Amino acid sequence: TEEGLKPINTKGIKFNYNLHEAVKHIEHELEEGMVIEEIQKGYMLHDKVLRPSKVIVSKGRAKNG
Repeated sequence: TEEGLKPINTKGIKFNYNLHEAVKHIEHELEEGMVIEEIQKGYMLHDKVLRPSKVIVSKGRAKNG
């Protein structure tokens, strides 16, 4: 927006501890460290994080055998 407030991108991108807060890690087909789901929207004001996005993060596929 023109005031500088913008939501933080989450789903389908690599987890970034500067922007995201991992609330859970689960096995998933996405590679390890990728954001699977957003639990709570995070926001930035200009280049400063007001609130990190709370997310679920992939820990990769289950190891078989």
